[in-house]
Amino acid sequence: MDRAEGIEAISRVWSAVLGLDSVDPDLNFFEAGGQSILVLAVHEHLEQLVGRPIPIEDLFHHSTVRAQAEYLFGEPAESSITPAPRAPGRQMLIGRGRRAAGDGA
Repeated sequence: MDRAEGIEAISRVWSAVLGLDSVDPDLNFFEAGGQSILVLAVHEHLEQLVGRPIPIEDLFHHSTVRAQAEYLFGEPAESSITPAPRAPGRQMLIGRGRRAAGDGA
């Protein structure tokens, strides 16, 4: 299944779970009327659709039909979560401030 077919299939799942005639593929699940408990139903349907386990937390990270289709069937969605950039000049501090053996500690 490619992304376009995935968008259609996931839209049908969302429509059935949410009781809607259609779903905008770029609308957030919760803005479409979803609730956390309904994510469980979507999760079950999507696992059946792809034939493999899906970490449920990934559905919260990919919260639109399009993002879920891209996550499950293609390239990462442009709207998917990306790490926040580091502040300029900020360095990793792991290991700093440790004393070497014999430093008189």
